[in-house]
Amino acid sequence: QGPRRRSAAEPRVVAVAEPLCDAESALPPAVRMVVLSIGTSAALHSYLAGRWSLTKRLDYSFGGLSGNFAGSASFDPLPASSGGISTADLLRGGTYLLLFSEEGAFTDDASSQMFEGGRRLLYDCTGENIVRVSFIDAPASDVADAAAARKCSRVFHDIHLSSDADVPPRLTDHPCGPDIYSGSMSIKSDELFELCWDVSGPRKTGRVRSTFSRLS
Repeated sequence: QGPRRRSAAEPRVVAVAEPLCDAESALPPAVRMVVLSIGTSAALHSYLAGRWSLTKRLDYSFGGLSGNFAGSASFDPLPASSGGISTADLLRGGTYLLLFSEEGAFTDDASSQMFEGGRRLLYDCTGENIVRVSFIDAPASDVADAAAARKCSRVFHDIHLSSDADVPPRLTDHPCGPDIYSGSMSIKSDELFELCWDVSGPRKTGRVRSTFSRLS
């Protein structure tokens, strides 16, 4: 199944001269795109919902494994309760909470060993221009609706959105023990976005770059 077509009312695309993330420097200018009108949580919810192919490049100078991850990811609307998605929810394409799930395999550069892995996150898009992203600390069977997801979640970071098309989404830092993860989000087109996390501290120093390409 090819990429889905977006209506004229959904975010349009314009090329920009400068990359939004250092990792974009290797891309040709035609690919360096930014989506306009992603200035609200509802707009980001609409953009993310669906299935994506996912690749990651991990580079650590110390404290972590360097290598490549390849797999898939999905952002699925969660029903407000076990009763299912209401009529009001359906009119807007689901609730404003998205369950993010990823799965795939990581190949270590040094040993060529392959490890399967995955994780789940909760994207809470109920705010006007702030999206809260949280870890889900429960099996998939325990996350049937929004209420259950909130009970087993812990804050990862926030995404601050701006109505100014020249201002990219801003991610808050995430402390992990003594280390700090600093992130950026680059929305290049309707079908492609990247997340970059730089980690620095006494335990780890490195970068994780994730590239999402829309499947549906």
